Amino acid sequence: MNDKYATALERALYNWYYGENGADPEPVFNAMSQGAEKGMQCLIPIETPQELLQQLLEAESLQDGASFTINEELPISFQHLVVDEEGHYLIPIFTSSEQLNIGGEGSAAINQSFGELLDSLDQWPDCLGYVVNPFTNKIMVDRNIRDKVRNFQPKSHVAFVQGNVLDLHVDAVVNSAHKTLLGGVEVDEVLLAEAEGIMDEAMLCGGGLNGAIHAAAGQALFDECKTLGGCMPGDAKITKAYGIEYDDYIIHTVGPFFQNNEEEEEVLASCYTKALDLAAEHGCTSIAFPSISAGANGFPMGKVAPVAVISVVEWFEAHPDVVMNVYLCANTPNEYKAYLRMIKR
Repeated sequence: MNDKYATALERALYNWYYGENGADPEPVFNAMSQGAEKGMQCLIPIETPQELLQQLLEAESLQDGASFTINEELPISFQHLVVDEEGHYLIPIFTSSEQLNIGGEGSAAINQSFGELLDSLDQWPDCLGYVVNPFTNKIMVDRNIRDKVRNFQPKSHVAFVQGNVLDLHVDAVVNSAHKTLLGGVEVDEVLLAEAEGIMDEAMLCGGGLNGAIHAAAGQALFDECKTLGGCMPGDAKITKAYGIEYDDYIIHTVGPFFQNNEEEEEVLASCYTKALDLAAEHGCTSIAFPSISAGANGFPMGKVAPVAVISVVEWFEAHPDVVMNVYLCANTPNEYKAYLRMIKR
């Protein structure tokens, strides 16, 4: 099963747990509400009737790809988790086969519409609700949560996260890239061999976030980036995520070096705007940003944080029909404090 709405929910749940107690659940409700509306498919383990098992045993000689017809209608019941002695129970549901198999491979399961499951809950008085992904980053959907999901109006959301963009599970991760869009120790050495006095630029290739993203994504990312012709400051380009397992895309943007003028702040703002534009164009609903131009580019966080937050909020206002979950990631406690100060303004 590969349902993009189920993937969005799985990622939102992971990020919610990653943010711990202070994390806002709004991205999770965005994912559940959109999933319920758009026909999100979930996997539900079922109890396999003995009659079906017997018929399957009799059909063992069938070749791969051959059809098989059940001889009679057989009732199928969902597996359930007993809660108390009075017979109340929860029904486990899963966003992917990977989540299902954490509990042990070989479980029989069927696809079910999340929206239909929400509607069916009132038919089972002893059922207290569902548990989504009970083996990992779970959430219980009881009748109160069900009603909230049904009445929830999805909207774009921005969250501040202590951690690296590679720590999150999102549709698109943003790379604070070098203008060549290349990365790795080899590029670092080439830059240093070609010219003197560009140590900061070389560090952007071989070290920092750019180097980490290229290392995680692998040679295929380097090969694709070589075809893109570089990138101007303030612009952005998109690639596949390759070896980065829990992201679909990498959006590479080139931030300005700090010279303490208004023009460079406009270039920095453009990095966020162009990255969001690309994310929306490619159907992304979640994106993780680093603190662009902080670090080797010399931009103080006191200037990066307001540019980042204002740029994202203005993009939301300009795209009211798009639901985008944005994570602004802070690598250090000082970066995180700079973002938190924005809340108090």
